[in-house]
Parts: sequence; structure tokens; C-alpha cells
Amino acid sequence: MSRKSKSTLTKKQQRALNKFIGWSIISVLVIWALIYLIQNYGIYIGIIITVVLILVILWVTRKYLKRRKLKSEIGDILKKALEAMDDTAKTYTDEEEANKELVSILKVQGHDATYQFRLSDGRRVDAKVGNFLIEGKLAPTIDEVDRLIGQVQAYTKHPYCVNIVIYGHIAKPALKRIEDEIQERYPKKVFLTCLENPKRRRAC
Repeated sequence: MSRKSKSTLTKKQQRALNKFIGWSIISVLVIWALIYLIQNYGIYIGIIITVVLILVILWVTRKYLKRRKLKSEIGDILKKALEAMDDTAKTYTDEEEANKELVSILKVQGHDATYQFRLSDGRRVDAKVGNFLIEGKLAPTIDEVDRLIGQVQAYTKHPYCVNIVIYGHIAKPALKRIEDEIQERYPKKVFLTCLENPKRRRAC
């Protein structure tokens, strides 16, 4: 077995162990709560409250796992949508239209996407997918990247992750500027998705 395969297997085993420990702790707490409630409130009330508690735990766990799955897959989800956009023969002429097209494709692909999501401070972000804010940029120049960084800084003050999506071709200096900013300031909060060699271009 290769070293890579061993590493992958170890990670899977660790995740399984963590899951087992977590559910074991929850089970012990639920049993303890059931015993306590029965002793203090009687068997019927104790069982009812315990069932409600279990349902709440399952609901919270499901939402957490769904959000965690989206966070690990958001790059692939957005890249797949960009590839679908890139398959058309159009050129990009308007950033707003590109954002609308992205949201439309995400919905077709079965994702919960919202166009122009309003934040609590009144700002509007281009789109929202799950717990991710999407800021789309149409082949940004270095000057446009500076404005983008200011927007991203404002978005990170909210309880969401941010994913920058680049439509069309982006010059290497502009791309490096974005990547350096993300790595230095927001490595776990802001992400970047773009195609390496897109066919669609920004109209001149």
C-alpha cells in the first residue's frame, strides 16, 4: 500500500473515531437526562422531554453536517458551474449578467443559491450559496482587485465564509494579488474559484 493510501485511511479512521466518541458522549448525556427527568417529573413527561431533546440534537447535527459538507465542496460546486458557463459560445459583457447566469446554473444543478443577498448592514453581495457569500468579478484588473479586497474585508465581518468567483481570464499579477491577500489575512474565511484556461473572454 502506498504512503498516500495509508494517510487517507488514517484520516478516515480518525473521522470515524471522532464520530463514535461524539455520539457516545451524546448517548450518555441523553440517558442521564432521561433518568433525571423520570426521577423528578415522572416517566411520561420524562420520555416526552427526552424525545424532544433527541429530535433537537438530530436537527442541529444535520444542519451542522450539511454546512460542513458544503464548506468542503464549495470550490468544486462553483468550478462545475463555471465550467458549464464556459461551455457556451458567449463572451462576457456584463458582470451582473454573469452573476445571474451563475446563480441560474447553480439552481439547475440542485443548489440553494440566492442572487443579490442583502446583509444585515444593508450591503448587497452578488450571491449566496448555503453559508457562503459569492463575490463575482469579471476578469478584474489590478485596480479592480484593490476594490474587491475592500469589499471582501467588509463581508468578513459577517458570520459567513466568502468565495470570490472570477469570470473569464484574469492576468497573473491580479490573480497573485488576490491569492496573497487571502492567504495572508483570511486563509479560513475567504476562498477563490476560477478556471485556469477559460474559453469565454471579457468583451473588449
